[in-house]
Amino acid sequence: MAEDQGSGDNVNWDEVILQLDFVNVDWREYNFSQVPWETLLDSTIQELVDMHRQYDDIHLPDHSQQTSPAYYELMRRLEATRNKTPTNREAVTEDPMTWVRPTPHTVDDPRDRSDDYSSPTPTAATMAAAAKRKEPPKGMKYRPEDMNPNGFPTWGFELEVPIAVARTGGLYANRPHPDDLRWEAEEIIEVEESSDRPRRVAVERVLQILNSQTEGLVFIRKDEDEDDELYSLKVRNLQGLEEGTGPVVPEGADDLGLHDGKAPDEREERIAQDALEFATLYFNAEEGRYIQMATDDDMQRAAARIPDLSAGWGVITQTEGDRIHARIRDLVQLEVFKAKRDARHVFLPEMKPRYRAFSVYGTDDVNLSNVKQGDYIDQPRDNPKDLYYWEVIKVVSPVMQVKPHEDLDTVSRICRALRQNFRIHRDMPSIPATTQITVSNSGGFNILEIKKIITLIALFGNDLLMKLHRRHRSRPEYETVCGPIKTHSKLGGLSFTEPWAEGFDPEQITPHPSIETRDFLREQMGRFLPIDLILTDEKLPDKIFYIVLWMCTSVDAISKAVNTGHRSRKLEVVTKCQGNWHLTGADPSAPEEVEYPDTELPFTVVDPIRGVFEFRQCSGSLDPEHIVRWALLCSHMVNFAKVAPDENFRTYVNDVLNNRTTVLGGMGVAQDVQDYFQNRLNGEDGYFQLEDPAVSWDDPFYKPMP
Repeated sequence: MAEDQGSGDNVNWDEVILQLDFVNVDWREYNFSQVPWETLLDSTIQELVDMHRQYDDIHLPDHSQQTSPAYYELMRRLEATRNKTPTNREAVTEDPMTWVRPTPHTVDDPRDRSDDYSSPTPTAATMAAAAKRKEPPKGMKYRPEDMNPNGFPTWGFELEVPIAVARTGGLYANRPHPDDLRWEAEEIIEVEESSDRPRRVAVERVLQILNSQTEGLVFIRKDEDEDDELYSLKVRNLQGLEEGTGPVVPEGADDLGLHDGKAPDEREERIAQDALEFATLYFNAEEGRYIQMATDDDMQRAAARIPDLSAGWGVITQTEGDRIHARIRDLVQLEVFKAKRDARHVFLPEMKPRYRAFSVYGTDDVNLSNVKQGDYIDQPRDNPKDLYYWEVIKVVSPVMQVKPHEDLDTVSRICRALRQNFRIHRDMPSIPATTQITVSNSGGFNILEIKKIITLIALFGNDLLMKLHRRHRSRPEYETVCGPIKTHSKLGGLSFTEPWAEGFDPEQITPHPSIETRDFLREQMGRFLPIDLILTDEKLPDKIFYIVLWMCTSVDAISKAVNTGHRSRKLEVVTKCQGNWHLTGADPSAPEEVEYPDTELPFTVVDPIRGVFEFRQCSGSLDPEHIVRWALLCSHMVNFAKVAPDENFRTYVNDVLNNRTTVLGGMGVAQDVQDYFQNRLNGEDGYFQLEDPAVSWDDPFYKPMP
C-alpha cells in the first residue's frame, strides 16, 4: 500500500488510509511500514482502531494477540495527553464540577444524598426485597452463617486449562511426547474442522476424573440452555417441587419435561416415592454414572427401569399408572437437581444453579492459534498447535465463603487431579489463558462501596496489581483480555477527551445530578479521598475520571462507565454490578421491576441481586498456593473498600500516595500473602515470576503434583 503512494509531502495520508477496505480484508495484509502515524488526525486514528477491532470481533473470535499499529499510536497519544503540562487555557478552565451540571432532564432524588445507602426507609417493597436477598427457599437447609444479615465476603474462581486431547494424524501418527502416559483420547482419529467432538470428549473425561478423584466435591456440566427463558422456568418448577409448592409453569408447557397435570393422591404418592429409591439405583458412581452428571436420557432410563408396580401395590388403573410414572419422572429430576450442589456452596437467591457446584465446560474465548515454534526455547520443527487437538476447558467453582485453609485444600485437590491425569500446557504469552477470581459479598454492595472499590483499582491497578503477575499480561496485545480500567473502560476513554471540546461524551456517560446532590457528592468525595492529590491540574484525565465516577447516582451508571461496552473485551477488573438505584438489584420502590435488555448490558449478568467483581490480571495457573493467595488479596481489597469508614479510607489513600505505607500493607493484607508476592518479584523488571518462564516443547506440560 505505502509503496504505491510514495512518500512525498503532497500525500493525504488520512484520505489514503481511510479508503482501504478494512471490512472484507484483514488489516494485517496491508503494509503500514511507511505510514507517518504521528501526522494522522486523531479522528483518523480512532476510526482505524474501531475498524480493526470490528474486523477482529467478527473474524477472530479467539482474539488474536497481534495489535493494530493504529492502536499503538492511539496509546502513544493518550499517554502523551495524560503526562503533558496543562496549557494556559486548561489551567484557568472553569470549575470541573460544571461538567456535571444539571440538565432539563435532571430529577432530584433526596436518597442520592446519603452515606447510608444500605438502610432505605422501610416500606413493604423494601422489606420484601430484603427478604428476597437473604432467605433461602422453604425446605432448603443451609448453614446459619450463610444467612448473616450484614453479609460476608464470597469468592469463586475460573481456571482456563489448555489440554492436549489427542494427537493429530490418528493412532498411527508419531506421539509428540511418547514418555508422557497421561490421558489421550485414542478414540479420536480424524476430526472435521467444525466438529466439537474433541471438546465433548475432553469435558466428559475431566468431569469423570474430578468427580472420582476429589472426594466430597461435586462437578457438573454447564447446561447449554441456561441463558434461555424456558430454562429459568424449568428451574423455578424444580424449586417448586423441592419446596412442595407444586409446579409454577402453566399447563401446556410440556417441552419443559415436567409434569403439570393433576397431582397424585396419597396412595399414588407413596407408590412413586417407593419406586424412586429403585429408580435412583441406576446412578452408580463406581460404574461412572454420577447422578450430578445425569443427562435427560439418563433420567429417562432411571425412571423407566421401574418394575411392575401392581406386584406390590395391587390393581393400578391406566390413569393412576400415568400419574404415578409422571410423578416418578418429576422425582428423578428433583433428585438430580438436588445432587448438583457442592457442600461448600453459599446459597444466594436468583443465582444460576450452576454456581452451587463446580462446573466444567469448553470455551472459545481462548485457544492456541497464536502459538508458534519460536515460543519454545528448543524451537520444534513443526508448530505445536498443529500436533494435537487442543481444547481449553474451564473449571468454575461455586460461590464460596472465604476460608483460607479450606480454600487451599479445595484448590489443591482440583489442581492435583488435573495435573496427574492430563497434559496441560504451561502458561506462556501466546496462550492467553486466565485464572479469574470473582469476589462479592452475600449482602451485595451499595453505590458508595462500588465507587471506593473502583477508585482503588484505578489508583493502584496498573502500577501495582498488574506487577503481581507476569509481565506479558500488561502488554498492549492483552488489552482485550485484561486491559487497564483507567484507559480501556468507556470512562477511561472519555477521560482523555477535553471536556470543553465539541462532542464531549457522545455516549452520555457523564451524570447530571441536581445542584444539591452534586454538592453533597463533591463533599462526600472529599471525605473519602485526598482530592488535592488526585484532582490535580497536571492530570486532566484523572480529574475527569474520578469526578464522573463519584457523581454517579446509580449502580447501572457506574457499570456502564467502567466497562468497555463490548462483552468480548475484558478489563483488569470487570464490574458486573446491576441496579437502577443506590444498591445492587432493582429499586423496590419502583412501580414495577425494571427490565434489562441484553443489548444494554455491557456484561453477562452473573448475580442480578448482589453483583460481582471479576479480577482478570492473573494468567493461567495450576499452582494452588498462587491461586489462593491471589484470591485472598482480591477479596481483602474489595472487603477493605466496602467496610472502611471515610477517615480510614482517606488516610490510607493519602498515606499510599505520599509513600508512607504500601498498597497492600496499608489495607491490612496478611503478611504471608504480601511476602508470597514480594519474594517472587523479578529483580530486573519488577513483575511477578512464579517459575522459569521459558518453555521447552520437549516438556511443555505441567508436571504431576506430589
